[in-house]
Amino acid sequence: MPFVLTDLHHDVAGTRTNKPMQRNVPIADVPAELLCMWFDDSFRQNDSRLETLFSAAEWNGLLAFHEQFDKLTEQLRGDLPPIQELVNLPVWLKVVRAAAETLRLFPDSASTGDSPVA
Repeated sequence: MPFVLTDLHHDVAGTRTNKPMQRNVPIADVPAELLCMWFDDSFRQNDSRLETLFSAAEWNGLLAFHEQFDKLTEQLRGDLPPIQELVNLPVWLKVVRAAAETLRLFPDSASTGDSPVA
């Protein structure tokens, strides 16, 4: 998986913490940055060139993650809470599970076992 996608999925799945980003760049809006990384910088669901880089299973996993992430944005309607609040929302937990499931499709980016999602 291209490293930007891997990094984002690890961040979302909880295998890395977002606290250092918030601490190191206190003006950063971590939820907004995560959304921007996915929707603006990393993934285009209708990009056939991007799709060719993945197996069918991997692409379907990315689409499933995208669907959950998109539902988050629809439910929050642009009103993103701080990361400390976001991580406790049920809709965010669905995104976390989808990220963890997607990572399982990419053996080279597998979790080191510290993910809170089994």
